Amino acid sequence: MSAQQRGPAPKPGSRQLEHEFDSPSSIVLRGSASLRQLRDRVQAVVLELGRLREENQKLAKQVAELKSGPRRSSGKANLTFEESREQLLDRVNSFIKTIDHYLNTDEDETD
Repeated sequence: MSAQQRGPAPKPGSRQLEHEFDSPSSIVLRGSASLRQLRDRVQAVVLELGRLREENQKLAKQVAELKSGPRRSSGKANLTFEESREQLLDRVNSFIKTIDHYLNTDEDETD
């Protein structure tokens, strides 16, 4: 927009000049504040980008470890227990006896 289309330039100190924020000092102040905000946002993005890159490296290592791990060719699941096989069987049999006891107790009550 040319100066002729805008009309005559407002006089310094006039209300029109104050409301439109056209003075050079206000433009510089708004510009420096905007630049400061932009700089702060760019710094925050750079920090986040660095954090995401570190996380990406960790995840890439995990994926590589999983890919290089043992392949399971069979559809069976391998379970390991801290106790011996005999101890595990004794515990399972104990649970079965306890469940049978409660099932028999419920049947006696319903009769």
